[in-house]
Amino acid sequence: MLNDNKKAVETIQVLQKDSYEFYFSVITKCELISGAKNDIEMQAVKSIDKSRFIDVNNEIATIAGEIRLEQKRNENRVVKAPDSLIIATAIHRKYDLFTFDKGMSFAESYGIILIT
Repeated sequence: MLNDNKKAVETIQVLQKDSYEFYFSVITKCELISGAKNDIEMQAVKSIDKSRFIDVNNEIATIAGEIRLEQKRNENRVVKAPDSLIIATAIHRKYDLFTFDKGMSFAESYGIILIT
């Protein structure tokens, strides 16, 4: 589920000790399910409480579209729709964003705190 990334697991454990609560975009759920390597990983994804997943709504979709357009026009950067939706979810909910995706580092310019 975390690509056997020990650093990711350790970071999550530290954040949980600091009382961070974790929520996921439904886009992340899609990515986790499609990336499951076996039944154990699939069950791990399915065991995450449904209330931890944030649906994409009209406001989030609008923010994501604006991010993609702005990045294309101003930075000549192509942002994939799933990434823009995850970033937009963090913006909309005023959440920090936990990611090891270096391609999302520009999200800080939108006022998001990146946890890497």
